[in-house]
Amino acid sequence: MIDIIIPLHNEGDLIENLFKEIEKKIGIPSNLIVIYDNEEDATIPVVKRLQNTFPFQINLEKNMYDSGTLNSIKTGFAKSTGEVVLVIRADLSDDLIIVDEMYYKAINDKCDVVCGSRYVKGGKHIGGIKRKRRFFSIAGKLLHFFIGIKTHDISNSFKMYSRRVIDTIVIESSEESEIGMELTMKAFIKGYKISELPTTWIDKSKGEVAFNIRKWTAMYMHWYRVALFHHWFSRFEKVTSD
Repeated sequence: MIDIIIPLHNEGDLIENLFKEIEKKIGIPSNLIVIYDNEEDATIPVVKRLQNTFPFQINLEKNMYDSGTLNSIKTGFAKSTGEVVLVIRADLSDDLIIVDEMYYKAINDKCDVVCGSRYVKGGKHIGGIKRKRRFFSIAGKLLHFFIGIKTHDISNSFKMYSRRVIDTIVIESSEESEIGMELTMKAFIKGYKISELPTTWIDKSKGEVAFNIRKWTAMYMHWYRVALFHHWFSRFEKVTSD
């Protein structure tokens, strides 16, 4: 069974379509962990109405920490019990058609992080401003080629994690946009197995305002430094031990 974490914030007009997409595209039995910030969220009555109309479990959970998507994801991890955990957006920006294949990679190939990748053959980043697409593509590929991490798209939040990633990695991120990078990089440093599958992502953000290149550059540079330190320290240890 897959535990699917879905952070919510007044998305009553979207949630039914999301559930229909999950029913249509995901064949593996699923346990949905739907996280809301406060009791006034307009999505709650919609979810309650739909809880017994789909062939999967739908659990409503209140955010255990401060409000916001990052803390909703952390709450979902804390509430999850499955062997694999997937984080998805309620806005259907991610194509769920690859979820079953992600699951089989996690279980059969014993992958600890399975990344949906927009920047490999078969992957697509649709919409959004051109410089945003170029920035994510180049930055992800540089990290892959220079560090050796087994994904070309570390920034994509559409990832599936093994139980041991959830249980052994402490999250330090201060923003939702960073958590996928942090978990993937820390899994890489621990020697956990990482793989990727091509995915289609529809960028539904609002243009220039939604893309802060300084913020993203700072995040990438931080994880570049972490990765480079680990890379060169590992090589130094190997040389000295030889």
